[in-house]
Amino acid sequence: MVVSFNTTSRSRLLRPFCCLLLLVASQASLALELRADRNTVPINETLRLEIRSGGSDSLADIDLSPIEKYFEILGRSSQSEYSMVNGRTEAMQRLSLTLKPLATGKIRIPALQFQGKRSAPIDIEISQPVQPPASASDKSVMLEAEVDKSEVYPGEQLIYTMRLMYRVGLSDAQISPLQIQDTEIVELEDISYQRKINGTQYQVVEKRYALQFKQIAQVEIQGQTLTATAGAKRGRFGFGFGVDPMRGGTPVRLAANAITLNIKAIPAGINPLNWLPAQELQLREEWQETSSQAEVGQPITRSIEVYAVGLPGEYLPEVFDAAIDGLNRYPEKPAFVTETWSGGIAGKRKDTYALIPTRPGTITLPAIKLAWWNTETDRAETATLPSRTISVKPGAASNTDSGVSTAVQAVSPKAGNQKSANMGNPLQIPNNELSTPANAMPSGNLRSWQVATLIATLGWLATAFAWWRHRPATDSPRLAPTGQDPQRALKLVQRQLLAACKAGDARQAQQLLDNWWFAMRNTLPRHTIQHKKAAQTQDKSNWLRSIGAVELCQAIDDLEQYLYAADSSKETWQNDALAAAIKSFRLPGATQQNHMLPELYPTPIKDPLASAGLTP
Repeated sequence: MVVSFNTTSRSRLLRPFCCLLLLVASQASLALELRADRNTVPINETLRLEIRSGGSDSLADIDLSPIEKYFEILGRSSQSEYSMVNGRTEAMQRLSLTLKPLATGKIRIPALQFQGKRSAPIDIEISQPVQPPASASDKSVMLEAEVDKSEVYPGEQLIYTMRLMYRVGLSDAQISPLQIQDTEIVELEDISYQRKINGTQYQVVEKRYALQFKQIAQVEIQGQTLTATAGAKRGRFGFGFGVDPMRGGTPVRLAANAITLNIKAIPAGINPLNWLPAQELQLREEWQETSSQAEVGQPITRSIEVYAVGLPGEYLPEVFDAAIDGLNRYPEKPAFVTETWSGGIAGKRKDTYALIPTRPGTITLPAIKLAWWNTETDRAETATLPSRTISVKPGAASNTDSGVSTAVQAVSPKAGNQKSANMGNPLQIPNNELSTPANAMPSGNLRSWQVATLIATLGWLATAFAWWRHRPATDSPRLAPTGQDPQRALKLVQRQLLAACKAGDARQAQQLLDNWWFAMRNTLPRHTIQHKKAAQTQDKSNWLRSIGAVELCQAIDDLEQYLYAADSSKETWQNDALAAAIKSFRLPGATQQNHMLPELYPTPIKDPLASAGLTP
């Protein structure tokens, strides 16, 4: 039983930014791709390399000689996969290789070629052999506990590995769950390989977990336990790890040693509300112009994405929330994605906005800056997107009349006061002139009623647009990634909502309130069917009133009035009232002991991380 702080595993596991490719863009369907389960492998261990190719042609004939220069191929297996994409059947071929390194050093597996397709090369580091545990002389089964860092910040990702090594058959093997108080635990992809210890070949299974601690303290991780039966005779129809559990064997019970970690305070001078620890962070933007020329009253769609390694998508903040003169902003509900792989987690947040120019001329969107803490270099960094300039032409029905701009502005939501950060790629809008319609009516005596009619029409359209944005939602929630536990998704969103309330950010709270409503509906099947149906068909205010949640209903109404009422600038938002109502809300049929959510933080937190969604 060994407890260690593995410094080499950090480079082995945290080549993390490549995992963002899973979030940014997918590979072409017919590409040839190489994937290694690790980037660093000791010479006394095996490496698993997977070759993927789109199409129905088998990879049995692919030339593997470039690989055989550096590795001995111990085994291979192939697999074919078929899926339906947009009504078309697509095939994927996989060839998995078990490789034994021939020498230490940094090597590059060159590009492989197959039927005109070419893969990208892969860099692998072959390190010195891993030293066996001190008690490994006669051990047939061993456990190792390992973390990739001895101290972390609150919210920073830490990788915990429990490694099982065995050279005899095991049956009925069970490993106790990893339990750590006040910690987010995400189980990652398991890895299997072989390792030679003292001349004996061992099978190795690694169970990995991504941990994020919430409190500043010293934390002791109690070692997991293994129970199994070792050395059972192999039967004709064996189960377990290659043995027949009905043919005898020796009971085995092992425990990994405890590990003590230091959760340190965030650096001085950092606002806890803006604390964003990650290994990598990236900003991107996309534009979908409705025409070749921006025009007053015509929407332009802008999507902004935040990618981070070491944080789930639900923890990432909105970064484009500043009020811009001459431009109204109408946000859609954000989309969140969280991916896991053997090296940790990676998240993406995507915010989409309809931007409507309210005046002709030049409109400048300020640069977006998002401050974050690089946990790899242990220093503050800033992700930046440069400013953008939009050239706007007058609308076909408005000749730069100031009243038109005023009418549209009147229904614009009040901008939030949260510190924002911008992201983007250059926006190219041609500077073409729009021709005046031949049948356009000249200005004259009719100008006053034209303006009045136009203002009334635009006001009606803006009201209809605002109603459409807040209509009852009957579609499936888009908040939680596929397979995410509904209660966990609800907890994450509730923390972000409470953080927005604490910061006094009404606009952010309104957006997160919709996400909280969607996430809460996902938990309703645990209660009553009638409430589930009602929640699916009513808007949140009507449904909350129907179950007697008067305080929460009133708090939501106050927020909506603050954001959208004509005299909202004269009002004060009661942010504490909304936070208190959210905390005290209970689902229909829930008792005092069966609260919708467990207490988020049973013990006081010295340094809250509201911006990262880690605390209320």
